[in-house]
Amino acid sequence: MVIGSVYDYFTTMKSEPLLFLAMLVHFSFCNLQAQSFKVEADSLYGIRTERETKMRRALSVFEEVMNDSCFWVSMDSMEYVFDLANDTNRHMSTKQINQKLYMGNEWYKKENDSTANVYWVLKERTWHSLAVGYGYPSQKVIHTYSWFLDKSDLASLVGHIAHEWSHKLGFDHQFNPHPGREQTVPYAFGNKVKEFADMRYPANK
Repeated sequence: MVIGSVYDYFTTMKSEPLLFLAMLVHFSFCNLQAQSFKVEADSLYGIRTERETKMRRALSVFEEVMNDSCFWVSMDSMEYVFDLANDTNRHMSTKQINQKLYMGNEWYKKENDSTANVYWVLKERTWHSLAVGYGYPSQKVIHTYSWFLDKSDLASLVGHIAHEWSHKLGFDHQFNPHPGREQTVPYAFGNKVKEFADMRYPANK
């Protein structure tokens, strides 16, 4: 927890030397513990080869983040919000939620195998919208709009796939924007994954 606190402190500073020091602390100390989380593309459809290449790259970075000890230290400080009255996960503690995320027990593959089994389909859409894609909890397929894949940086794409994948573990949120929605598990988890992906590959297309 000490390492995480130091890291969080430096990353709030608006100084490039301090940010460099934070990254040095991060990669020197936070990855000493071996992790074994895997991200597997059980099905991938990107319409064109270059798009599938970017999708596979995003999955690879997602796996890197999930195996980052500092990521999980940061996740321990999460304060999740449940905005659905009938959410069966609302009794869970932060630790239990994070364990559920790490165990990777999707509803369609009942195994605690620490593996994200991803079924990812690109949907052709050239016009921009507030939604960048979707993934219903009752369906194993994750849909991403082509305009977002083509225009997004790598970290944003990784955060998106993390968000949508968490739905497959039974985490959900209200559809309409409202105060607190960013603290629901899919949004908080996806944003944190994006943050750590961006540290590894800043502004990477």
